[in-house]
Amino acid sequence: MTLELAVYWFESGRMHLWKCGVIPNGYILVEINLQSGGISLNKTVTDFLQKLPKDTNYVSQIRVAEDGYYLTIFFDLYHITTSGVATKVHNMSRFLEDVYVLNDNLIVGNMDSVELIGKSGKLLYAWPISNRVSNGYIKGEKGLYHSANGEDSTLEFQSNGENRLSINRYPPLSELTKMKEPYLSYVSDKYFIVFPYGNRNVIYAIKKDMNKLDICKTIAVKGVNFTPTFSQMQNEEGYPNIKIGYWNNVYYIFSVIKGNLKILSFTV
Repeated sequence: MTLELAVYWFESGRMHLWKCGVIPNGYILVEINLQSGGISLNKTVTDFLQKLPKDTNYVSQIRVAEDGYYLTIFFDLYHITTSGVATKVHNMSRFLEDVYVLNDNLIVGNMDSVELIGKSGKLLYAWPISNRVSNGYIKGEKGLYHSANGEDSTLEFQSNGENRLSINRYPPLSELTKMKEPYLSYVSDKYFIVFPYGNRNVIYAIKKDMNKLDICKTIAVKGVNFTPTFSQMQNEEGYPNIKIGYWNNVYYIFSVIKGNLKILSFTV
């Protein structure tokens, strides 16, 4: 199946781990069964997206949870039940860029701060972001992750179970001196998954350690050329059209090449 995809994507939640989703053109939600390769339309979310005015349907993140779907649209966070009932849960002063779903609460983030909120939208705790940058959030398995640039530490936000955020600080990617322009694409429970911005045919697994960064494994991509041309990199404006997700001890690389969605997998 050939898809013209926007750059938005998401890794599925724990109750839907066999699915990964992408949003073509911002109007429909396509689900991909990573086991069978089957592709289907998620009608619940698609119906909601298509009812929105075209100038207000910019979705920056979707998370799947036991109780439905959480979507960040401009300044707002929406919850959609599995039966299709949509509710605006939260509003922030800047573009709401990421959300992570806990059992009872949510972690949300924008350029200015990371907030712990209840699922009703009640603010429980807030942490200011000092190095402000748009799209500084990195996809991760557990928690919310933020890094302004390669010179900045990677921050891991999780809940401490007492209506506060626990925050871990990891060394900046600039410590990987042998790698030119390292780009952090995904964070699992054990590894940072990184590739050089200009050479995406080599993927590195970096051990998560708050004292130093060590390369544990190097993965050579075969059969597909993920490395863009200079003009393609200019069009990306710093945000590569290649994404990495994780499920059941397998990492998946997503990219659109000449209009075709390519999905590759690797293990660490």
